Amino acid sequence: MHGGDIYSVKVKYDFSVNTNPFVSKWSLWKLYLKFFNTINVYPDINSSELKESISARYKIESSRIITGNGASEILMAMVKAINPKKALLLCPSFSGYEYALNSAGSKIIYLPLDAKEDFELTEDKLNSLKELIEKEKPELLFLCNPNNPNGKLLSRQVIRKILGCTQKNRTTVLLDECFMDLTGKAKDFSLVSEIDDYSNLVILNAMTKTFAIPGLRLGFCFCSSIELTEKIQSQLPEWNISSLAQKIGASLLVNERFISKNIKKINTERTYLLNELSASGIKTFSTNSNFILFHTESKTNLKEKLLKYKILIRNCSDYKNLPAGFYRIAVRTHKENKLLIQSLKKILKEK
Repeated sequence: MHGGDIYSVKVKYDFSVNTNPFVSKWSLWKLYLKFFNTINVYPDINSSELKESISARYKIESSRIITGNGASEILMAMVKAINPKKALLLCPSFSGYEYALNSAGSKIIYLPLDAKEDFELTEDKLNSLKELIEKEKPELLFLCNPNNPNGKLLSRQVIRKILGCTQKNRTTVLLDECFMDLTGKAKDFSLVSEIDDYSNLVILNAMTKTFAIPGLRLGFCFCSSIELTEKIQSQLPEWNISSLAQKIGASLLVNERFISKNIKKINTERTYLLNELSASGIKTFSTNSNFILFHTESKTNLKEKLLKYKILIRNCSDYKNLPAGFYRIAVRTHKENKLLIQSLKKILKEK
């Protein structure tokens, strides 16, 4: 189950998807009109212009960039390419990893994180992870940074330790940085600049969240080697990125100033939501991203109750290692955030 199910229920305010709330729809509409005529021609099978824009933005040579119809397509392609008998996941984490691994019949080994420790990868948990890698020798490990659903960042030092252990045990690491740009901390936490230091590293990213274009489907990844790039690329269909998506994506990537302005707004609104939730007696978890995981002891199904206000939030009870009472909300505009808090307070006062 994912967020964004606005098709089976009536929703006006969607807090279930973690996209940038400050993207101008008018700006996207102008790009759509500008490149509308490209729908009459076949897409560039190599996505050359898009890859060049990604290369310029992230300082990675285009020959080691793979573009996908959303990050989920790349996840599936990577699992098919590696075909792991065993894979290792932290939990809770993004359910898409399990979906991809189940499609290949992989055995999934879980390392549960502790709510009492804010779902952080503590020193003890890190040691347990390294022990699992050395014992089980999984062919694939998924890491999400910042993690979804709790939004907490892993430090470079921790990831380097994990990569050192996985290299020794021949485990490929998929490092998911799809939310990294919206943390505003990529310079201190992203591993993109260090990808050449590791032969077993793939870094996943997407334009979905940063530019709020989930309907356009644009994902990409960076591979540590040409061999791995070709292996994953061979599992993708030809012409997997539409002409329109390639053109719009290439245009959006040049606008770094736009992203930094949005991050300031997101940080302000995230602080507001955290403070208001805590003041309402709701347990929140530390986050560096544009979404918040929270827990309530109330037996009330908050997702169902909020639908009466046409508000959709993410019920996280289907996440591995998250029981009932856990929910995730995206940071939205102040008007929307204020409405959510007011609605939550009304529901929690009900008997």
